[in-house]
Amino acid sequence: FLSFIVTGGYLLASARYRLTLGGAAVMPVSLVLLVVARLTPAGTAPDELSTLGRIHISLATIGVGVFALASALSVIYLAEERALKRKRFDAVAFKDRGAPLEALDRLTHRLIWVGFPIFTLALVLGAVWVSKLGESLDRPEYPLAAVTWMFYAALLVARQAYGWRGRRAARLTLAGFAAALLVLVIYLVRRMAG
Repeated sequence: FLSFIVTGGYLLASARYRLTLGGAAVMPVSLVLLVVARLTPAGTAPDELSTLGRIHISLATIGVGVFALASALSVIYLAEERALKRKRFDAVAFKDRGAPLEALDRLTHRLIWVGFPIFTLALVLGAVWVSKLGESLDRPEYPLAAVTWMFYAALLVARQAYGWRGRRAARLTLAGFAAALLVLVIYLVRRMAG
């Protein structure tokens, strides 16, 4: 499902903006997500998910999917900016006049604005769900999910308050997504271990 969100989001964005290099960044992410989904044993999900649990997982998946797409666009941004600074206009990033840097930055920012409230709601519902299950929040994925949230909150605040755009914003977007991926890996490893 996460792979579908990333690929579908990219296709929608590429219809609006000319993202000629986008597939090179998005498709490997989608492939990794598909491989992880395929290799994860069928019994790794809790047997009886409450409605709250299902909503939490769905929202977290959508939020991380949107962040994945924003991260793919950040990779494209950094590649295009680097090619431009090196005056390599024949680079892959500029074939067919790739998306302008400003458009990539703006689209990435919009995606983060879409994903952030969804991810925030997923975190809140996840904490409530864990509390209802009688579990503690001391597992490593819980504080790391909060760190992920803080990366994206800091990015949104820094853009509004300090005008962070471009390379800084792209790097912070990638750092936030790396934290989100680490949460997913820890969760899957814990589930597969039993």
